[in-house]
Amino acid sequence: MVFDCIVTGNDVEHVKPAPDIYLLALKRMGVKKKECIVFEDSQTGVTAAKAAGLKVIAVPNFYTKSHDLSKADKILKSFKDIDIEKDLWRL
Repeated sequence: MVFDCIVTGNDVEHVKPAPDIYLLALKRMGVKKKECIVFEDSQTGVTAAKAAGLKVIAVPNFYTKSHDLSKADKILKSFKDIDIEKDLWRL
C-alpha cells in the first residue's frame, strides 16, 4: 500500500470547500495541523485546507490554472519548482 491513510468525499458529511475532509485525514493520521502541508490544485481545495487551519502550497494544473489560488501560502507553477528547504520547512 502506498498511502497510510486515504480519505474521500464519501467519508465526510460536507465536501470541499468545507474543511471536513482535511480534519478527518488529520485525525486518522494522528498528526497535528502544524505538522502538515497540503498540496492543492484548485480554489475549492485551497479554501478547504485553509478553513482547516493548514498551510497550503498550490500547484495548479491545466484545468485549474485560472482559479484564484491567492489564499494559498505559496503558489508554484510545477512540482518541479519545490525547494524542500525554502518551501516545506519555512512555511
